[in-house]
Amino acid sequence: MTSLGYYALCMTINEYLFQFSYTFGNVLSPRLVERYSERESIEDLRGLVENPLLIIARVAPAALGIVYFASSAVLETALSSFLPGLASLQILLIGTYFSSVPRGLSSFFITIRKQAQTVHLYLVAIGLNLVLVWSFLHAGWGLPGAAIGTTISLAFFGTGLVVLALRYFMPPLAVIRFL
Repeated sequence: MTSLGYYALCMTINEYLFQFSYTFGNVLSPRLVERYSERESIEDLRGLVENPLLIIARVAPAALGIVYFASSAVLETALSSFLPGLASLQILLIGTYFSSVPRGLSSFFITIRKQAQTVHLYLVAIGLNLVLVWSFLHAGWGLPGAAIGTTISLAFFGTGLVVLALRYFMPPLAVIRFL
């Protein structure tokens, strides 16, 4: 039961970090709708999709790095009973990067009325997460194993969303270069 508490702390911290990029996406949402409603041209949305992806991809490592090092200091000094969850938190921060970068893309898919195409990606990512976490826990990897499974799933999901969005603006090789 104590392990669940450690993991819950990690997930809570990660959820607050997710909210940063989600808020960024909500700020862009009205602009996406306004611009798209003018001519219904997806190309008109390119800058509103690519630029936020690049900004968050560059800002997120600094924010996550601060949390990485601050969490270590806080847990070692003030919350030492949660110290066993530190490795899981640090592993999950990597997954947070991959899932926070495309967080605002849901507004893009809603704007162009293509949100249903993301359902398959969500389902595969959830299934992947279940399989990986179960496998790593069953193999005896404990909390760090669960964090690794979740991080792999978040990386898959985040990268998948970026690819789904960018394919509207560029050919496959250009998407790979962008990534």
